[in-house]
Amino acid sequence: MKLGLSQRMGLLVGGCAIAFLVCAIAATILYGTYRQQSEAPFIMAGATFLHLPVASVGSQRISYADYITQLKAERIFLASPAAQGSNLPTVPGSQQKQDVLDRLIRADAVGQWANEQKISVSTLDVDNAFNQLMQHAGTSTTPGEVDVFLNQSFGWNEQQFKDYVVRPALLEEVLRQHLVPTAKDQAAFDSQLATRLKAPNVKMYLKF
Repeated sequence: MKLGLSQRMGLLVGGCAIAFLVCAIAATILYGTYRQQSEAPFIMAGATFLHLPVASVGSQRISYADYITQLKAERIFLASPAAQGSNLPTVPGSQQKQDVLDRLIRADAVGQWANEQKISVSTLDVDNAFNQLMQHAGTSTTPGEVDVFLNQSFGWNEQQFKDYVVRPALLEEVLRQHLVPTAKDQAAFDSQLATRLKAPNVKMYLKF
């Protein structure tokens, strides 16, 4: 059935209205993400749905959601008793936000480097490293008390702390030991990593 002129015009106007609405929503999400760095639920949901990156290391992208997760932990830590007396700011400033992004990029670069060297760490390795870290930190090793400490200090549970902190740090240490047979070569490892972090394929999309 052929549509009349008025019907075709109605469909055209409706299509234009929908396209305008979609563009407006996308623009709002992009502005909220890259200019305001908003944590509002709508912006977070949109950034997650669109897979918006804050940085990329080669073909690997670091998501806005991952950045905000780490930034929230930084905010909680700075306001926690663990940070008192450390001369750190009580809320994240530009430097702390940059540090969060730098850590994510470093972890990603180390992960790719480790893959090239066929280096990995097991869940048991991470668990052992976590237990040693808790012992050296002087905190309780009782599971319930550990969870309370991690939640108060970072807003994370034990598994999140292992995923976001312990595993990346352990992987870098294992990679370092694999590539650096003697202590005198430590500077060479650091130099190679710094070169990788400054490579043209490492890009940041946030400014502070």
